[in-house]
Amino acid sequence: MSAQPELSPQAPHDLSAHYRQHIAPALARMERQRRQAVKRIIVLGVLAVTALGAMLAGDLIAVMTGLDDFFIIAGAILVIFAALAGAAMIYKQIHAKFKQVLVGGICEAMGLKFSPGRFRFAFAPFRETGLVPGHDRRNLEDRIAGEHNGVRFELCEALLERRTERQDSDGNTKVEYRTVFRGLLMIYEFPKRFQGRTVVVPDATWLGNMIVGLGREGERVRLEDPRFERMFEVYSNDQVEARYLLTPTFMERLQRLAENTGEGPRSLAAAFIGSRLLLALRCGENRFEGGHIFKPFDQPERLEKLVEELGIIFEIIDTLDLDNRSRI
Repeated sequence: MSAQPELSPQAPHDLSAHYRQHIAPALARMERQRRQAVKRIIVLGVLAVTALGAMLAGDLIAVMTGLDDFFIIAGAILVIFAALAGAAMIYKQIHAKFKQVLVGGICEAMGLKFSPGRFRFAFAPFRETGLVPGHDRRNLEDRIAGEHNGVRFELCEALLERRTERQDSDGNTKVEYRTVFRGLLMIYEFPKRFQGRTVVVPDATWLGNMIVGLGREGERVRLEDPRFERMFEVYSNDQVEARYLLTPTFMERLQRLAENTGEGPRSLAAAFIGSRLLLALRCGENRFEGGHIFKPFDQPERLEKLVEELGIIFEIIDTLDLDNRSRI
């Protein structure tokens, strides 16, 4: 395994050595459970496929056996549902154990606190400042908290969905949930409170900006960086402080962060509020999972990908120079 970078002052000098000594043995002990879980999932998958075949051939089976095709189809559907639900439950249970060992162990080694679920997170400010879109259902997972270069932080993954209703051709109402945000919500703490509230959101074209701007607190802040202006819209109730915070260097770094870590140049939104910097970063994939269970748990690639994902946390502090801003 290649040597891993030192991502935090609290991290071991050789994270690979820590992994080999403490985490890899625990993952090796889980291998038997993983193999058994995979076998059970495969069996249940074969059962579901067989039941699906029986459902599609219901008329033929009814002729051959004399059974009512309704009972054949109903039984097949029941078997498919039970098999898929059972497979999902097995997968979820073994993956949760694996995730706690790998992700939890690496976070602990790096001086971070990891909570996969059932945690408190200050979500309300993200909604109040408009950093995340309106939604009807949300799921927060994988809270990570710690300190880097004197900057305290916490983050979690968020999946936000909006409820929609539509009627099918028979007039029946169908309820669907559409994903409106998937990504990271991050909070960075500062020892000094900001006097105003400054919000940076992706540019939504002139019409979208006009509509969205009507409901935002504060006034539009005009900045001198044309490239930044094309990517973001800034609103603040303290124009002087907003320009003090959004220096040319900080704007350039914010653009680079959006382009390199999210789904695209307009995937990032930020807000200076109270004594916090809030960041909402859209990501195309679920992070901090450690990979699936269909390959051995102790593969080096799992650690490498996880360290890369965790590196985003520290990269944001370093890229935005938040350790210096913590003294403003």
